[in-house]
Amino acid sequence: MSLTRELAKKNSLIRKFFAEHELKSGLHDCLKLLQSDTPLILPETPHSSAIVYAWIGTTVDYLIRYTANGNKLNIAATIAAEVVQRYKLKPKSYLNQPHVYHSQNLFKIGKKGLDGRNGASQTAIYAATALSILDHSYRAFRLPEVFETELIPGFTPEQKEIIRATEGKTLKEKTTNYLIGEFVTQLGGHQYLNDLSKIIQIFIDEKNNRNSALYQSEFIVFNQALKNSIYVGGADFDCVIKVGEYIVLTEIKTSIKKITTLHLYQLISYALLLDEKNDGFEMNSIGFYHSRSGSFRYLPIDIVIDAVLPGFRSLEQLREYFLRRITPEYLKNPIA
Repeated sequence: MSLTRELAKKNSLIRKFFAEHELKSGLHDCLKLLQSDTPLILPETPHSSAIVYAWIGTTVDYLIRYTANGNKLNIAATIAAEVVQRYKLKPKSYLNQPHVYHSQNLFKIGKKGLDGRNGASQTAIYAATALSILDHSYRAFRLPEVFETELIPGFTPEQKEIIRATEGKTLKEKTTNYLIGEFVTQLGGHQYLNDLSKIIQIFIDEKNNRNSALYQSEFIVFNQALKNSIYVGGADFDCVIKVGEYIVLTEIKTSIKKITTLHLYQLISYALLLDEKNDGFEMNSIGFYHSRSGSFRYLPIDIVIDAVLPGFRSLEQLREYFLRRITPEYLKNPIA
């Protein structure tokens, strides 16, 4: 389970918490203020499925992380790196399996392509897609189905010929490079690449725009799992952005639709799960970066809590109550 899945269930402990304590008028007011204040730039034609938009979301997270850090990525600190390390701990006999060497080669693609070049470039997008594939496998314990082609049904003579002509030092590297190309084609090919390029170019332009909320902002934390996420089966936010006196716990949105109450529940839940001492950072605001418009919208957390969850003396009191309220033990010993 995870925070996202818990919020999707109407009868989950977290949804019940909000249902019992939220002030709907305040929730709607905050939601309105956090919507993008400029129109979203949509793909030229809709992508084929929600799955494609999900892959775009993960890939955008990697590219923004890279671009915001001056076209640098601490790749050793990524979930993708954890996947490769996980396989290194397996017995040697296990390392012969195709999905293991594909994982290692995908990591190489990510490292090679995010080498200081523009994040909106096709090579950088392929590299970030490779890391996104590993990110997905961290939770799914498998690579996308296309990476099993060599096992079932096996490569055709034509595919084998293409693979031999593909870039790579070894046949295994050539095979991985060929298969990620096939995977990108499944996601839409040029449409997928062009959409991602536009999204990252918007981010670059906003960072350089003196009138933008992102101008001279500092990304101080990226994609961190909160220590208290054990209570919800996992919860890792996208980033923390410092803008003047505001330290904003931020979700990066790539959706073509407006944010909903569930998105705001998620962001508030991150703020309530945060343990500043154990997680190693502070925040005083929450917000959304709307990557399809470049709009960065945020509100101080105290204002959000006063509007959405009134009646608590302090954020600290609310955090303590929230953590007790969302655990199964509450059902045995309800809080008065």
